[in-house]
Parts: sequence; structure tokens; C-alpha cells
Amino acid sequence: MGHYDDLADSKFETGFPTRETSISLRNELVFQRAVQSYLWSLPAINIWAMKEGSESTFGAGYNVLPIWQNRIDAKTLVTTPNFDVVYAMGYLDLDKYGPLVVEAPAGVQGIFDDFWQRPIVGPTIEGHTWKGDVGLAGPDAGSGATYVLLPPGYSGPEPAEGYIYRSRTNNVFLFWRAFFADPADLSPAVNRIESTVIYPLGQKDGALPMQFPRASGVECNMLFPQDGTYFEMLDRFIQSEAVDPYDLDLRGFLHTLGIEKGKAFDPTS
Repeated sequence: MGHYDDLADSKFETGFPTRETSISLRNELVFQRAVQSYLWSLPAINIWAMKEGSESTFGAGYNVLPIWQNRIDAKTLVTTPNFDVVYAMGYLDLDKYGPLVVEAPAGVQGIFDDFWQRPIVGPTIEGHTWKGDVGLAGPDAGSGATYVLLPPGYSGPEPAEGYIYRSRTNNVFLFWRAFFADPADLSPAVNRIESTVIYPLGQKDGALPMQFPRASGVECNMLFPQDGTYFEMLDRFIQSEAVDPYDLDLRGFLHTLGIEKGKAFDPTS
């Protein structure tokens, strides 16, 4: 007999499940909710793993923007890499630092995604609402511009300058692609990225200096776990993130697993 046949034939006495049946059904509930939580959270944990892997290798902070100066190679373990552009990837914490300003360089093709991999909604200009795109495909059309990233629930004064993008998560993924004309000389593409400036809103003069760690040839694992530690990473993500009403149903699933914002995750209890 199969697993589900065994569940269907679980024993009941006088209309109530036996102790063994209660345990097996409880275990099945936890298993099913763990599977659904895993599938639901994959987009977020993919980027969260990138953040943790990058920060443990290159350092953390709004001012840290690793550049794959010789293009990406097999030493960087990350999903969907390509070898035909120069990459830069940064992770911006709007909960820790508040609204952040990004002075995007000219000539990049960039995106702002929230940590569910949703393009962050920007301004509506002449009837078109910009979502995520920066640079060549964005409102600045590749000329370079100032962008302001606002955190969830932001209620402060509206920034007077720049393109305003409102994130639904505390964390924002910044991703630049810079193109090159000569594969033997990638320095123009690297130089373009190095003109990026990021700082807390209204604090440019006191901002941390930008850092552009060289990532090509450096071993860096940015993939999510493929064992039970996935749920430990999921807990770290939940603790760091804002609660979105859209996610409340699945957060109920996480509660069954012992993952709840503001509480310690103890899977052995």
C-alpha cells in the first residue's frame, strides 16, 4: 500500500482518532505545509541566499556593490548567470538605513526588484508606469539619473528629486548590467558601474564611501540550501522582512512550522 492509502486507513475508535492516527495526521499536516511553504518562498529565498552569500564574501552595506570585472565565471554559484555582460549586484536594506538614493550611472541596463523578485513600482510618466527598470530600459533611457527607493509603509515627506520607487519589501535587489564593445577590454563597462553612488535620503555628505569589490575569480556560493537548513534561511528572511497582508495565508503555514516574525525558530521543539 502507498502512503496515502495508509492515511486513508488510519484507525479511529468510537469516532475519534487513535493516538497513533493523531500523530501521523499531524506529521502529514506539517509535511504538506512545509512543502507548500518551500514552493511559495522559493523566489524570495533565492535572492536572500544571494544576499547572504554575497555579504559573507564581499561585505554588507548599501555602499557595497560587487562587480564581476572579468565577467562571471564558475567560481560564482548563482542562478541564471550569463557571460556576455559585466554584472554588479547589490542588496539594499531599507529597514536598516531608511529610504535610499541611488545615483545610477549612464549606460547601464538595471533593475530594482523587491525580494519576491517583483519589479518595484516607480513613477507614472505620460501615462506609463515604470516598474523596476533603470537605465537603458528605464525612465532615464540610459542617460543616468537619481532614483529614490522608499520602504514599505513609508509616510515621510515626498522626496523632491529623482524617480520614486516604492518597495513592498524591506530589502531591494539592485542589479546592473554593463555592456562592452571589446571583450579584451572590459574597463569601460567597469568604470561605468563604478560611478554608481548610493546613500541614505538626505545624508549624501555623511554617507559611507562606495566600495566595489572585485568578484570575478572569487569563490562565492549564492545558491539556496538543498537540505533542511532551507527553513532556517527562510526564518532569517521572515525575521528581516515587513509583513505584507498579501502573504498572511502562507504565513499561517509558516506558523505551523514554528516560523513566526519576532519569535525564535526551534524546529526540534
